[in-house]
Amino acid sequence: MLISGSRLLVEVTLVVGFVSITLGVVQKVASHASAYFNKIMGLTPIDFLAFAVVCFLFSSALAGRRILKHLDQHATGPVKPRDSDH
Repeated sequence: MLISGSRLLVEVTLVVGFVSITLGVVQKVASHASAYFNKIMGLTPIDFLAFAVVCFLFSSALAGRRILKHLDQHATGPVKPRDSDH
């Protein structure tokens, strides 16, 4: 079964957000365990957290848009194609 484009985008942004939080936590634990401050690609743990927040907000906006589109379709009925749209 194929996933529609917007649903795939929502799922990908959620996964990227969770990976970003995981990297931030691992980096923070590593910096507490070692004597010097580690950076991954020049990014600090707060940078990974901020990126995860952006990902989660984006995915929730997309999911909300899909829900509203679904509710609007059911409230107004199915859209019938015109003869000129062939």
